[in-house]
Amino acid sequence: MSPAWTFHEGKSCVKCGSRRRNRYEACADCAARRSKKHDPIKKAAYARTYRRTEKGREVNRNGQVKSWAKRKAAEGSHTTEEWVALKEQYHNHCLRCDKHQSELDRVLEQDHVIPLSRGGTNWITNIQPLCHECNGMGGKGTKHIDYREKYATRTTKSRDRRHAV
Repeated sequence: MSPAWTFHEGKSCVKCGSRRRNRYEACADCAARRSKKHDPIKKAAYARTYRRTEKGREVNRNGQVKSWAKRKAAEGSHTTEEWVALKEQYHNHCLRCDKHQSELDRVLEQDHVIPLSRGGTNWITNIQPLCHECNGMGGKGTKHIDYREKYATRTTKSRDRRHAV
């Protein structure tokens, strides 16, 4: 009586080089390791925990903005690193209400100065950081409001006040 499995003569595992006991390219051990690595349940659990981190939220939100811009056929794109650098340039503050990101319930959002619906680009030069409340204001609609200029004058005035004393 032959065993339930047989060695395939002259066949070796493509991963570890050992003799395999099945008709597939990898031995049973390598196949088990691969299935653990590509387990959809474990992958989904990792993705959920990653999206809860600050970096994960930034990457996810940046992907949503890129997807929206792609649907609108907008010119240009920017990376998550460029977005994080822009936020740091403005000290992680909302440019309209001047709240720090740590005071907010959600992360700062990317607001297009010239909206994509009005032909604006998705380059980082057309982006400004606003909180969720300021970005979704009812009266703003699709107006072109550049809060970056107001922020620059606000910081210049405060710097001048410090030097005057």
